[in-house]
Amino acid sequence: MFRQSVLVLAIPLNLAMQAWMIFGPGLFTTLAWTAQVTLVASPIFLTCLTITTVLMFRQRRRPVRLTSGQAWAQIACWAAMFTYGAALGDTDAMGTYESPLMKLFGGGETLRQFSALLWWISVFGGVIAWTVLLAKLLNQPDVRARPPQSPPLWQPPLQYPPPWQSPPQHPR
Repeated sequence: MFRQSVLVLAIPLNLAMQAWMIFGPGLFTTLAWTAQVTLVASPIFLTCLTITTVLMFRQRRRPVRLTSGQAWAQIACWAAMFTYGAALGDTDAMGTYESPLMKLFGGGETLRQFSALLWWISVFGGVIAWTVLLAKLLNQPDVRARPPQSPPLWQPPLQYPPPWQSPPQHPR
């Protein structure tokens, strides 16, 4: 049920998390340079998510299409995308703007540093999670070539000709 739910939620949550990464911080604070860079880079994010989503739906249907490793890698991608939007603090020529995380829990230097740390973790964690998801989707045991087979241990019995035919002559 868990793996099937991840598959069913893949398209809507990928789109929702993409929108959250770009526009979510704008609900809490002013969008500045980092949000603009995220907006410009969003076609790359969308392409990456489209590749993995297509690979998910193209897998052979077992009881469920996703393995548990693939499902957990997808959840890690969603967590990284959510954390990216929540921890995105922005700056421009006018000053520094607090992240949504800081707006919810109050300001302060310690929380600002923690928010920046979470943002960097989400950036690198998201890349790693997506790479793991892609590798798990491409490493399908059903698609890999079979290793060469050794000869069978049992040989079928010899077929004898019917009695009205003469037996084959073996060359000497």
